[in-house]
Amino acid sequence: MSAPANTVELLAKGIVNFTRGKKSITILLVGETGTGRTSLLALLINVLAGRSLAEYDLQPYDLKNEMGVSDTQTQTIHAKLYEFYSLNGVKIAVLDTPGFADTRGLQRDKQHKDSIVTAIRDHISEVTAVIIVANGTTPRLGCTSDYAISTLTSILPRSLANNISIFFTHVSTPLAWSFDPDILPVELRHTKRFLLENPIAMRKKYLAVAQQEDLELLEELEKAVNQSHRTALKALVNMFNWLDTVQPEPTAEIILLYDQYMKIESDTSTILARMSQVSEKRNKLQNSISSLEAIRLTAKAYENILGVPEAQKRYDEAIWQLNMTEVQISAIQRDIDQITAEIAWSTSNIGTLAERYSELSLSGSFAVQLKKSVKLLEVHLQSTLAKGGDAETIKQIQASLEQLKTKLALLEQAAVAAKQKISNHAG
Repeated sequence: MSAPANTVELLAKGIVNFTRGKKSITILLVGETGTGRTSLLALLINVLAGRSLAEYDLQPYDLKNEMGVSDTQTQTIHAKLYEFYSLNGVKIAVLDTPGFADTRGLQRDKQHKDSIVTAIRDHISEVTAVIIVANGTTPRLGCTSDYAISTLTSILPRSLANNISIFFTHVSTPLAWSFDPDILPVELRHTKRFLLENPIAMRKKYLAVAQQEDLELLEELEKAVNQSHRTALKALVNMFNWLDTVQPEPTAEIILLYDQYMKIESDTSTILARMSQVSEKRNKLQNSISSLEAIRLTAKAYENILGVPEAQKRYDEAIWQLNMTEVQISAIQRDIDQITAEIAWSTSNIGTLAERYSELSLSGSFAVQLKKSVKLLEVHLQSTLAKGGDAETIKQIQASLEQLKTKLALLEQAAVAAKQKISNHAG
């Protein structure tokens, strides 16, 4: 068996070797908010520049693209492509992305997805690997993490299944690793995994303590930071040796998948709007029918007293109103029938689109993401209520939750309609 292409000693000097002739690699760096994606990027930049730990630039990324907000809100504003080189000339391109499950709402995550795909569309033609960054100290896949991973897999095609790895952060050895991989989604249970205690964060703590002049604590921290650095280099060596084995994949399917996703979203919103129109028109129809009955009674009353002065005039006006109302009712009914037919056709069409999407997407189903979104909002609503959140915020969450549930019901109905359509054609 041949020796690995990469070693800790070489990587510490900023040297990366690929045995299969790779001169460049492209990595999509994705994950939940607060797991350390940008810190991993910073580590890669420093290591491949051949810097010693004492020479690390702790913020080698675009500070204008980082907001410095809380851990529950993504600090990376937009997806941004970083390009740098190892000291032996290998080009490394890393797309740093905003974190998912941002507490500012699901709309923010939609913006993040759009930002990621736009960056891919504009700058990346093929991807070597997708690295998902997750918190390795969390024993179970919580609602937020479950939603974040589902959101990620919803924009990743099945063609990238062998190019995905997971970096579990805040852990350096399997003994410290609490995460149960069996609770991952089925599509990610067999992905390559790495453990990382990022020395970037530990170096920052060390420098903070250094200002306190506690020499005994400083010595202990220095040993821990140096050990963390070497352990991190081992993790990166394993990552680069894995990258040596994978073949780059075109990003065309990512773009195609996202376009399909947005088409389903758009068509679903259109159908919901049309359903609202039908509801309004049915109310209008009911009111017109009620008015019609009242006008008929009025006409009948004047018909019985046509000999009374002005009765003929009032009767003629009532008959005119009666005819106009009947015309209005017919027109409203035609509109309802037309819109209802359009909704039925569009619903069936969405079902077909969703089937195609599920064949391409790593998540396997469009409805899965909606279900995870519903669950996340339900948890968020319960938390907001428990904390005594303001009435307007609670109202907004409830409205969003109701809309998502309506969309989910529509998609389930669309799936049935699409299957019925296929069955009818087969018959």
